[in-house]
Amino acid sequence: MGHSMGGGVQMVPQRDLAQKTKLLAPAPPAGINALTYSVFKCFLSMFSSWGFWRKPHLIPFEGAVYAFLHQVPKDRRKIEYRKLVHESGRS
Repeated sequence: MGHSMGGGVQMVPQRDLAQKTKLLAPAPPAGINALTYSVFKCFLSMFSSWGFWRKPHLIPFEGAVYAFLHQVPKDRRKIEYRKLVHESGRS
């Protein structure tokens, strides 16, 4: 199992060291550009204030809908959004 920078776990099955892996928000491998327009659109309001990395933050509802709630039925989006937790902001 790997989370964020622990996303290197994605190499484990390639080396026949495991049959399955679980990745939670893995960091992209070297050479993969994760800074795309859609990433900026989702997180710009959070990341545009100085010191955002020092305090917990939550993706704004509109950003969450754009990023990952767009396939959830409209009447369930706020319900699912309320289940999110704040990111620590610390690395």
